[in-house]
Amino acid sequence: MKIGLFTDSYYPQINGVATSVHVLKQQLEADGHRVYVFTTTDPLADRHAEVRQGVFRMRSIPVMSERRLGVWYSPRMVHFFTQLDLDLVHTHTEFSLGIFGRTVARLLNVPLVHTYHTIYEEYTHFVIPIQAFGGLARRLARQFSTSVCNIADRVIVPTAKVRRLLRSYGVYRPIAVIPTGLRLDRFLPAAGDKELREKMRAELGYGPDDLLAVSVGRVSREKGLDVLLEAFKQAVAVCPRLYLLVVGSGPDAQEIQELSRTLGLEKRVQFVGAKPWDEIGRWYRVGDVFVSASRSETQGLTYIEALASGLPVLARSDAVLEGVVDTGVNGWQWDEIPDFVDRCRQLETLDQADWAAYSQAALEKAERYSVERYAADVASIYQQLLDVKEPGRTLIRKLEGAKLDARLLALSRPLSMSASLEQLLDHGGGERGRGERPPRLRRLRQSRRLVPARRPSRPTAGRLGSAGRRHRRLSVEHINRSFRAIYPRSERRPDDKDRPES
Repeated sequence: MKIGLFTDSYYPQINGVATSVHVLKQQLEADGHRVYVFTTTDPLADRHAEVRQGVFRMRSIPVMSERRLGVWYSPRMVHFFTQLDLDLVHTHTEFSLGIFGRTVARLLNVPLVHTYHTIYEEYTHFVIPIQAFGGLARRLARQFSTSVCNIADRVIVPTAKVRRLLRSYGVYRPIAVIPTGLRLDRFLPAAGDKELREKMRAELGYGPDDLLAVSVGRVSREKGLDVLLEAFKQAVAVCPRLYLLVVGSGPDAQEIQELSRTLGLEKRVQFVGAKPWDEIGRWYRVGDVFVSASRSETQGLTYIEALASGLPVLARSDAVLEGVVDTGVNGWQWDEIPDFVDRCRQLETLDQADWAAYSQAALEKAERYSVERYAADVASIYQQLLDVKEPGRTLIRKLEGAKLDARLLALSRPLSMSASLEQLLDHGGGERGRGERPPRLRRLRQSRRLVPARRPSRPTAGRLGSAGRRHRRLSVEHINRSFRAIYPRSERRPDDKDRPES
């Protein structure tokens, strides 16, 4: 298969979406597929080297700290997509490149898959910081998520929690639950790690008997780091060996560090900033336990990464932890701050054998989230959609040999059924005069499914004459049949009886 992945975030950026798309591309290519990634520019990326690897970056600007927003349309790239002859489009963002991906899928008439990575109603404070408008912003975020997901032929989510959430929004498209996989070998303990771990701990100022908790991820309000610091302040009062290492950066890094100083935790909490993705495994293994207070995760890749590094997880209770963190086996869950304090007190009582048992259980749990299984499940979704979509050929492939105008290729929606085939051919080549523009072609009206354009009214005498009557006869008797063959009724309303069950 030839697959196009569209994302606003990609390696070398460090976040869950970038990791998910990066490992998916690598494994799909290892399985024999051709994968192209279309993403935003990044100052740390080597664009020329990446082009040879099938990664194409489009102009973008930084927004909200390390996030970037790219252009959502490029006529030159649209022409390039037609040459790639993509079989399927898979979007991993709802914005910029996601909009472009949906446009390309519609133009090429190929299946569209969308992975819903982010619960946007948990991030509305970045857009509308005024608390009085928080409810309105959350409703708009839910409506936006619903409209994007209902455009796709299939939606992929990492956990059952997110599927239930999208159903409550009103998403009626088939939803598949496929947890994001990881390259576990990047996190598994290896020979020589013990010496490296001791050296790193000494450089950071921690002794061999200190109990070091590690938090890895985006330093942002929705991650609950303020709650974690409040809980940590109470925990250190009864756990004298407890320390916290925060790895990561984000828009609220300064605010969180100021809160740490306000709580008097300068000697107990250390912030080391973001680290290269290739080195992140050793930063997990430098600690004794992974801690988190986030309840905004769609899956929580950091939990899986910590387990793959052999660390037990101490996390705030959330639906995404179902089947991931088993209390008393490979970690613990907590609801309120007193629960966190009790768990930390319990950690100080564990001996070396207990730590080894928890570490082994963590490694066994992580094996379920291999990238091989992840890519195989996603590829099966691709194949199911291609088996259904293959009879519908794209307009560009149907009109082989016709030199279509570049503006026709740039249309973001299928052409109206009232457009004449001869119109397309007459205005696609060099016979058109230099100063002459192609005719305006009415686009297909969009709703929850494709609605055929109305037939043009009978031309009045003196306006179109015989040419108008001839155009109407062609468009009604011949062209509509051609376009119905090109665009079969592949989109359905949620009340259709034969709608697939999720």
